[in-house]
Amino acid sequence: MLESILIAAEQTAILFVLMGFGFAARRLKFLGRSSIRGLTGIVVNFTTPAIIISAFQCPFDPAKLPGLGWMFAMCAVAYVIAIAIERIFFNRGKDSRTKALRWSVIFSNAGYMGLPLEFALFGMNGVFFGAVPIAAWNLVGWTYGVSIFRPLEGRKDLIKGILNPANVASVLALVLFFLPWRLPNVIAKPLEIIGGMNTPLPMIVMGFFLGGAKFGPVLRSAKAYAMLFARHFAAPLLFVAALCVMPFIPMELRLMAVVPFAAPIGVMLTVFAVRYGGDAEYSTALVATSTVLSILTIPLVIGLARLLLSL
Repeated sequence: MLESILIAAEQTAILFVLMGFGFAARRLKFLGRSSIRGLTGIVVNFTTPAIIISAFQCPFDPAKLPGLGWMFAMCAVAYVIAIAIERIFFNRGKDSRTKALRWSVIFSNAGYMGLPLEFALFGMNGVFFGAVPIAAWNLVGWTYGVSIFRPLEGRKDLIKGILNPANVASVLALVLFFLPWRLPNVIAKPLEIIGGMNTPLPMIVMGFFLGGAKFGPVLRSAKAYAMLFARHFAAPLLFVAALCVMPFIPMELRLMAVVPFAAPIGVMLTVFAVRYGGDAEYSTALVATSTVLSILTIPLVIGLARLLLSL
């Protein structure tokens, strides 16, 4: 338990140090709003697809295929639970802050914080299977997640959402995984390097808005506290309860599935707010508050999951 607390605390500290660069860049006027829009474009179109492809560049092992299938199935269960909570308890109001709260209930920091935790807890096996929640996040995030901020306009808009760079990269990564050869180093290495920016760039964007964020509206809002309870406790623990009736799935794989959904609010909330005209400062305050809270909640949820799944 103590080890889990230390891992979560270290990852959170790293994220906040990275945010500090964006904070300083805003204060020193090195970055403006137009520059931040450009950085969000790089995150969406380059760094996220690169890290997904890199994660699947490992030797093909047919024994891992059932695990991939189970992981996708568990991700589907997790999103059904989270969306149900959001629709029942938070689907009232159309203002930008309500939209941010609705989005926050569903989408965790599966990639930027979940994946490092998977590696720390399960090694490279955790990184491999941890790529599945990232792919699932992009499929749901760029369809249902976008619809929270801006309604999808017909089939064309829906197809555009599904065929975003991250989803295309997920399909390509899976195809490459099945092939008997890996990408040559001259391609794989640049993808690895670009994918390595998948954490610092969003953190810089968050840090930029953190420099102007007002935490009062979050700390004084009963709705925000309700959302934080749903994000950190209700959704992940209901997911654990669902996993308890799936003993046919290996124990370690079920624990791997819990980690990304126990993570705090996804940092992409700020990116989405910038991209679709939401309240970026309020969104950043939600993410920052949730990230600090996760120092306590992540090890607690994972500890409870380990206990309940072993019964």
